[in-house]
Amino acid sequence: MSDQRILKEQDVALLIGVSVHTLRAWRWRNEGPAYFKVGSCVRYHQSSVEAYLDRHRIDPDPKSKIQPVGRHSRSTG
Repeated sequence: MSDQRILKEQDVALLIGVSVHTLRAWRWRNEGPAYFKVGSCVRYHQSSVEAYLDRHRIDPDPKSKIQPVGRHSRSTG
């Protein structure tokens, strides 16, 4: 096994900003980061959590030209 950090569900919840309850609900629905169990203890590889976050990353399109609110131009004529 590689030398990677093992995280408890409380660590993962803090890391990604959700509650432990949400992590448990995700596991029940087969969602969320990959995990493993040692007896009744749920654990996560840090790399699995990072991969989950990478899969859910949204990069804004720098080419989109969205005008800020209140700056709409009016055509006259």
